Amino acid sequence: MEGASYSFGPFVLSVQRRLLLRDGSPVPLGSRAFDLLRVLVSRAGEVVGKDDLIASVWPDTFVEESNLRVHVAALRRVLEDETAGTRYIVNVPGRGYSFSIPVTATGPDPDAATSAPAASPQTRPAADSVRSLPVRLVRTIGRSDDVEAIAGTLADRRFTTIVGPGGIGKTTVALCVAEELAGSMRDPARFVDLATISSARSLPAAVATALGLSLPTENQIAGLAEGLRDRHMLVILDNCEHVLTEAALFAEAVLRAAPQVHLLATSREPLRAEGEWLHRLGPLEAPPVGVPLTADQALRYSAVELFVERAAARLEGFTLLDTDAECVAEICRRLDGVPLAIEFAAATVDTYGLEELARQLEHRFTVLTRGRRTALPRHQTLRATLDWSYDILTSGEKAALRRLSVFRGRFTADAAAAVLSGSDGTDIDLTAADVPGILLNLVAKSLMVREQRRTASVYRLLETTRHYGAERLAESGEEDCVAASHARFLRAFLDDTDQKQEDYAPSDWRETFGSLIDDIRSAFDWAYSAGGDAKIGVGLTIVSAPIWFRLSLMGEFHQHLTTALSRLDEAWPERAAMEMHLTEALGHANWHTAGPGPQMVAAFQRALALAEQIGEPQCQRRAIWGLWSERNIYGDYREAACLADMYASETLGPHTPAETLTSLRMLALSNHFIGRQNEARNYAERLLDQTAGRSDAARLSAFQFDMRVGTQAVLSRVLWIQGYPDQATATAQAAVDRAFALGHTLSQCFALYSACMVAFWVGDRDGAAQYAARLIDRATRHSLTFWGAWGRSYQRALTLTEQGDPGARPDRFDWHNPICGSQLAELMATFSPGFLQDDLPARIEAQPDNWCAPEVLRAQGERLLATGGGPGHDAAAEALFRRAMVIAEAQNALSWRLRSATSLARLLLDRGHDEEAGRCLGAVLDQFTEGAATADVIAARASLAELKVAAAGE
Repeated sequence: MEGASYSFGPFVLSVQRRLLLRDGSPVPLGSRAFDLLRVLVSRAGEVVGKDDLIASVWPDTFVEESNLRVHVAALRRVLEDETAGTRYIVNVPGRGYSFSIPVTATGPDPDAATSAPAASPQTRPAADSVRSLPVRLVRTIGRSDDVEAIAGTLADRRFTTIVGPGGIGKTTVALCVAEELAGSMRDPARFVDLATISSARSLPAAVATALGLSLPTENQIAGLAEGLRDRHMLVILDNCEHVLTEAALFAEAVLRAAPQVHLLATSREPLRAEGEWLHRLGPLEAPPVGVPLTADQALRYSAVELFVERAAARLEGFTLLDTDAECVAEICRRLDGVPLAIEFAAATVDTYGLEELARQLEHRFTVLTRGRRTALPRHQTLRATLDWSYDILTSGEKAALRRLSVFRGRFTADAAAAVLSGSDGTDIDLTAADVPGILLNLVAKSLMVREQRRTASVYRLLETTRHYGAERLAESGEEDCVAASHARFLRAFLDDTDQKQEDYAPSDWRETFGSLIDDIRSAFDWAYSAGGDAKIGVGLTIVSAPIWFRLSLMGEFHQHLTTALSRLDEAWPERAAMEMHLTEALGHANWHTAGPGPQMVAAFQRALALAEQIGEPQCQRRAIWGLWSERNIYGDYREAACLADMYASETLGPHTPAETLTSLRMLALSNHFIGRQNEARNYAERLLDQTAGRSDAARLSAFQFDMRVGTQAVLSRVLWIQGYPDQATATAQAAVDRAFALGHTLSQCFALYSACMVAFWVGDRDGAAQYAARLIDRATRHSLTFWGAWGRSYQRALTLTEQGDPGARPDRFDWHNPICGSQLAELMATFSPGFLQDDLPARIEAQPDNWCAPEVLRAQGERLLATGGGPGHDAAAEALFRRAMVIAEAQNALSWRLRSATSLARLLLDRGHDEEAGRCLGAVLDQFTEGAATADVIAARASLAELKVAAAGE
């Protein structure tokens, strides 16, 4: 094939001369496109696989499949594929490409010894000074989609600017695009590096040198453009950001004068030239937060792939292990997926190791300094890269960049204005009117990212840029002044929106408020520092409480509350009100961290006393809520019911809508605990009716639980007790599903706590085990000691009832747990008679209306029978069973009645009273309309069947 030539249609392909003729005239064809055509023509009629084509055209070179697609498209344009109804190259999906028209091989080319026509003056390189494309020595990772998109745009639009921050890889992508398009243009691409010039006046000379053109003495830009009139080529203008106006003028001149020249510019901001199309180059993809990763999974993300490849080049034998995957992912995330920063970080692995490198990133400008010696000066350290961008800003833009570094996360234009125009005492004054333009300029210069949300635009600095700005802020002497403006803005914003937060849907709330948590932490650090303002910190602690509770960050918030209380000053006029709010929030935080106890009660009592003194009804009700919760945990249900009535009373003034819902939930739970299941169900269903269909996702009661989740959890328990086990199971699962859909951990814990309870009661051990494990997981992740204790208690109960007689009493068994209070002992007694604590019957005697009184009495009877004490014990057990049935009927607790009736029937059967036993058990069992597959119904039916067999035997 070396000396062959092929003819097809109007074309002749000479292999030896590397020439394509159409009707005898040469057709411009790049080397890659020529090789591609040669392979396809030589195997005309066959399907040539993509891998075969790549291996033939790019031997010993790794390229993406997208390169092949771009060159096939270029080749089709040269052949005018399909324009005259002829299809030369056919794509066979999943296999490759085929040359589809007849080809005649004409043997050795008779003109092989004849040289090709000499290049015209317009196409011949002018001098040795012509700047060809820089050679890429390493492969490009994660940019194939960008390259393909830019190549496609350039083919149609002629002028594209790649825009992005320093180090994002603009030059690398531009070179890849040039390689992609090499086969579609007659003349080789040329590279103009504008980073080497310091002023705009030098641009014409740099262009002339790179393109091999003579520099005109007058109208230099127009003259250079005219010199390209007959060229068919790609010109790359690299690093235009410091010579924007002149680069734009040159681009426009070329577009007018040279119709076959295509321009590709790179810049940190658009040239804003006529005919310019933009391609914003984003960061490499890094793994999301919170997703467990193996090494293989992590390497699917381009940022990780780049890090690992560069680290392996630096450290022989380096491979990514599963145990290191999350650490590398975190490094890539903290570097925002910026390729240059990732390369710098990978170059230090041999010095620091992965874990230490992750820690050292707080000092990234000291650590990330190992750029290639051959790189441009601005790319040899991370600081130099950002210095280049910073130095070409205006004084106002520089001030804005360093001041905006105070924001740890995303911020709105209003937030930016509050910091930029509110930082009194700084050297450069910025007004609110200056802010919109400055923000737009920083976004245009790729120093800030703008994101469009449903309600407004938000901005953020890349982490590396933010660290750089923070260093510049510290150097400027403005740090305390700017930090004060930042903290004051947060306090004012949260104070203004405190009551409005409940009106936000969960996703909107997270975007608007949840994202502020890092800024709040930063403001605390400043407020309690030597140059800070403790009063601002205390105020911010108070108004940020809803965020800490909704994010379930109880352990951390407890520390902030303790700090704020310690910094209260007697001289502050607002001191009492501040202490009131702090102690009320501390009571709730104590519950979830240390559990109910003296500290929790003391905090709520202090908050209540201060609220009464100040006359603050909403805080009074929240303190009452806390005391009510503590009384429930310790089994003082009558006192808790009185507190619920106090909360519901209008004596403190009208309720807010959220307080009305909270009151209904409190009344539902209190009535459930004092054995009034009908009333409890009524209150729960009223609340669910009032929140049905609301898109604002039912509000949190005193910052604790989602209203609907908490109410569904209570209703599931009531439904089971009333004899509706299937509905109870479905309602419990609905509460869990909703809590996880909302992403609120405290609500998740409450839902799982109740769902596990219901699963135990219906006999679903697998379900109970899953709920308990999830409860422990959520509690452990957020340091919620109280809820973790419940989860571990459930797991212990499962283990102890796994084998043997579930009614047997474990040796040396103790369910006393001060964190979970008396309620734990009551609940465990409903799981197995063997779990009945010695002191529980006496407490039930004192409160016979207790929600679990029927089951505790039944457990007493089962314990008596288990001891085998004879007729006296049998009679006592029978009395307990009958009393349990009477109380259960009064409470409308059909499930407790069924259990007691089953125990009584078995006892009567043993004593020969078969008819009475069958009548007693059958009457209760007949009232069940669902739950055929639940443990209690199955056990009751088994006992009833045994009675019928016994009766038949008589």
